[in-house]
Amino acid sequence: MGSGELFAAWQASLAGFATRQLARVTTTTAKERPRQSSWGRARVEWPSGRVREGWLRAGEGMTFTVEAVTEVAQRLAKGEGRPGAFTPARLFGPEVALAAGAEFVVTD
Repeated sequence: MGSGELFAAWQASLAGFATRQLARVTTTTAKERPRQSSWGRARVEWPSGRVREGWLRAGEGMTFTVEAVTEVAQRLAKGEGRPGAFTPARLFGPEVALAAGAEFVVTD
């Protein structure tokens, strides 16, 4: 596609309008984090009626995510995976979260 065609497509798409509108958008500075940890909760109920609740406490969410992805990638690179479709926790167990810096808090 030549530059003339690109210019015509840009004009027809009303991209200029969107660009002008986006140019008017203002942002504010980031606020301090209200807490130091991110939390995940799981509740398990057995057929017998027994119930357990557990929490996963991780640090900053993006840092934990990067650490968990890195841990999974390293394990896969070492050949520790197996064929099939799995979530990281199903494939490698809760040790992935621990290796990424999280801790489990289990209540009865």
